[in-house]
Amino acid sequence: MQALLEEHDEIIALLRDDANYFGELGSRYLSNSDISVLCNNPDYYGKIQFDNNADYLKGRWLHLRILEPENIGNMIVVNATTRNTTAYKEVVAEHTIEGFPKPMFLLRHETIELEGLARKVELNPDFRDGLQDHRLPFEVEEPAIGELFGYNFKGKADRINRQRGFVADLKTTRSLSQFRSNFCNYGYHTQAYIYQQLFGMPVRFYVIDKSNGRLGIYDVSQETLQRAEERVKWGLEKLEMYYGENPAENIEQYYEYLEL
Repeated sequence: MQALLEEHDEIIALLRDDANYFGELGSRYLSNSDISVLCNNPDYYGKIQFDNNADYLKGRWLHLRILEPENIGNMIVVNATTRNTTAYKEVVAEHTIEGFPKPMFLLRHETIELEGLARKVELNPDFRDGLQDHRLPFEVEEPAIGELFGYNFKGKADRINRQRGFVADLKTTRSLSQFRSNFCNYGYHTQAYIYQQLFGMPVRFYVIDKSNGRLGIYDVSQETLQRAEERVKWGLEKLEMYYGENPAENIEQYYEYLEL
């Protein structure tokens, strides 16, 4: 038992590094993203997806600014008016790696706008309490691993608020109403279910509306978690069906059929 605990702790320590979490070590574990792909686009399962757009970068900047402000300087920000300027293109060329898509970077004026959203969070006592206050070591961007239905899973929490007894997940959206109505479509219910199993705590979503700065806090009902459990099981059925040792279906023949 002691050896298993030590091995678990060693894996967690390695997975704190994104290079390992998204690399070979992390590939040994399923994630919520895998479940979403298996349920929605099983023929894309296992294929590398690059997040290379401005929305992703803005979300990443806000995560660092709110959850890890000491690391905000690690993001490259270009002092250019647009991404069509020579100054911006020179920075892109400098950081382009052969065989990979060209990187994208935030512009200085975009971070100034985002700073206003971060300040709204810091001025809200409930957001500040859930995301920033009473932070202990290994509570931000902390991984967890565990077994669900016979499969190894991983997850990485934005913030484990051990004092309050929940996992806080920070999201950005273009509309709070769309966030609520599309919560399950985005796969956030399965994320909440998987993380609750891995971390042993419920997940609370802290959401920032990028268009107007409105804030929302959302807990997940037991009914929604039950639907999420069934969704996870369905994704695992797809995994066995198309990618198991003896697959029942040929993924090369996959197509979508719906009655509309």
